[in-house]
Amino acid sequence: MTPDACPSTTLPAPAEARHAMPAPAPSTPAPGRLAHLMRRHPADGPPHPLAALLAAHHGAQTTGATGAQPPAAAGLPAPGGPHARESSATGQLLDLDQLARRVTELPPLPQALVAVMQALQRDHLSTDQSIQLIEQDPALAARTLRLANSAFYGVPGRVGSIADAVHLLGLRTVGGVLTAAAMHSHLKVDHCPGFRFEAYWRHALAAGLLARALGPRAGLSGDEAFLAGLMHDVGALVLAAFHPGPAAEVIQRTQAQDRPTHQVESELLGLHHGSVGALVARHWRFPSAIAHAIEHHHQVEVGPPDAPLDMTQLVQLADALAHGLDLNQDRHEAVPLPAAESWLSLGLDLEEGLALMRHTADGVQALSAALLAA
Repeated sequence: MTPDACPSTTLPAPAEARHAMPAPAPSTPAPGRLAHLMRRHPADGPPHPLAALLAAHHGAQTTGATGAQPPAAAGLPAPGGPHARESSATGQLLDLDQLARRVTELPPLPQALVAVMQALQRDHLSTDQSIQLIEQDPALAARTLRLANSAFYGVPGRVGSIADAVHLLGLRTVGGVLTAAAMHSHLKVDHCPGFRFEAYWRHALAAGLLARALGPRAGLSGDEAFLAGLMHDVGALVLAAFHPGPAAEVIQRTQAQDRPTHQVESELLGLHHGSVGALVARHWRFPSAIAHAIEHHHQVEVGPPDAPLDMTQLVQLADALAHGLDLNQDRHEAVPLPAAESWLSLGLDLEEGLALMRHTADGVQALSAALLAA
């Protein structure tokens, strides 16, 4: 099975994934939960472009699912309520240049990953050197083999060499997931109250898998799209690790006001996690399209009619779909609004969309332990 394949069958998760990161049990019936997820979309606006797919995925009826307010039991203020514009005087403005200096202090990527990141900049990849370098790094080699042998790729226990793993997964995919895992191991968020790393990781994986599956339909590299989706929220991780106090205040106010995180960050901190994530992408020399997508994934961009999707638009869609999967059953979860034109341009029918959602949910479960294990 190729990395970009999207089977409609359910793949069993390995035992370690089920125990290491159990998915929360649903707490709200599907129709009410879907209305809650879509609560920020105005009832008098055009239909949310993902409404039909998410209604089918959650087993709910489309009618009444968009524009509805959250159930009363959720205890969240309605957007635009009395606390929606609370003063930001208690915020702590952060200096982007200072953050950039902090980012440059991050440990360098292992030599094998540097080679892969350099390969990402070229049209024609030579994998032999990267394979040799991964083989010489025990930690990277072990993680690569765990990834290739996960149930997600359908060959558990049958991949015994780094060369076979790279040929199965693709060099860009290997580089992307190992880079993300290395990043997460360098950044500790234990001192940021309210930051849930497991929830962050599930959402990052989901966005990466969705972007990779949809990328080829837009004429984009699935593996580069995977890296962009996987790392799109890495700036939130940096803020939680480097500035836990201000980041915790953002989390608290985001939840109290029921507003998008990037809006509250801009008000309280003077920047948002997209701009911070772009610093990381440029520091580690990701392709420019990936850095741009990370920086602007909350800015809905519509291109000229009939223009193909770019990486930023693709990541916006993957992010919205990942929120719609509702993998964390977070009471503060909400689905953002991507550009309708972007979604329609992909031409997915309902069955294809449902297969993609099932495949992604299975993949998040199966890959979590493989990527996070030391």
